[in-house]
Amino acid sequence: MKQFTDQSTATRTEKAKRVLRSLANGHDYRYFHGDGYPRHNDLQQDAAATLEVLEQLTKPANADVTVSRECPECGSAETEWHCAQTTNSGVVDGRLRMHDVSTVFYLGCNHCSETIRTVSGDDVAQWMNTAANA
Repeated sequence: MKQFTDQSTATRTEKAKRVLRSLANGHDYRYFHGDGYPRHNDLQQDAAATLEVLEQLTKPANADVTVSRECPECGSAETEWHCAQTTNSGVVDGRLRMHDVSTVFYLGCNHCSETIRTVSGDDVAQWMNTAANA
């Protein structure tokens, strides 16, 4: 896994956003020396890490739900899949209907509480059907 030059405790996604914001801002010279020449090593390292994050975020929805069991933030192998019910409808609890509620599965790190992967219930069902029919 490619590492960012940013050593803060921010998530990899947030670090990727910071890299892109820095490059988009004409007054932010983090990756350029005072004479205008780029800091190639820092720029290349952060660009590679940002590309990894973007590739992970743009995986197809029906992609295989198997992922590395190692936490990208702390390196711990203590990870577990969990599920939860969620709603985005804004309907008050007690007035919810079946179509207002969905299930989401997420892989979390037991050591640092990082959410490693989030998968919708529909994607998990599709993956299980594909695996059963293979």
